[in-house]
Amino acid sequence: MKLKTDFVTNSSSTSFVIMTKGELTMQSFIKAVGISNDSMFRDVFEELFYAFTDNLLEGDAYAKKYDYSSLEEFASKYFKKETQERIKKAKSNNCKIYIGDLTSDDNIIEGLFCCDSFVIDDGKLIIDATEDAW
Repeated sequence: MKLKTDFVTNSSSTSFVIMTKGELTMQSFIKAVGISNDSMFRDVFEELFYAFTDNLLEGDAYAKKYDYSSLEEFASKYFKKETQERIKKAKSNNCKIYIGDLTSDDNIIEGLFCCDSFVIDDGKLIIDATEDAW
């Protein structure tokens, strides 16, 4: 029998969907999460914003990347019903829809948020990060 005696790690990831009626900007994100400009946590959420936007793809392009014909087809395979309903509603409201993922391998802030499921919704910007693989 072999025993591993050095450092062992588990990687985790969270897929997320961003639905927005306008442009996804730092300011719209900060407003949606409810952080004031002088909050001691602003740096944390700025880092989260950059983690979200680093690997973002438009929804249909993301689906096609994995050989699905549409975002709806992809979502039906990988997202739970609540997320599928959010996507359907966002599409009917002519929102821009993006998909990406967070991983625990990149940095501590991204790792912190990828280990949890959450929804941010201020009416104009919705971030659904409920598909975690922790």
